[in-house]
Amino acid sequence: GSIIMFILSYLGALLAYAVSIQSGILSIDTSTVALTCLIGALAGTIVEAVTVGPVKPFDNFTVPFSSAVAMYVFSLLH
Repeated sequence: GSIIMFILSYLGALLAYAVSIQSGILSIDTSTVALTCLIGALAGTIVEAVTVGPVKPFDNFTVPFSSAVAMYVFSLLH
């Protein structure tokens, strides 16, 4: 399940970046996009894997939020 989560998260992030680049919202090189999506997918997969117990019902919030935060922080540092 975690491998599929990672792959689909990565592809979803790539799609979002592709749409943003095509529409002119972003101007960013391909390697940065690939690495940013990798960071976001990895963060989301880790949070999904460790979300257990009473916070499990909130993983539909915590997973995308953690991915977005990881991608944002990476974009600031890169």
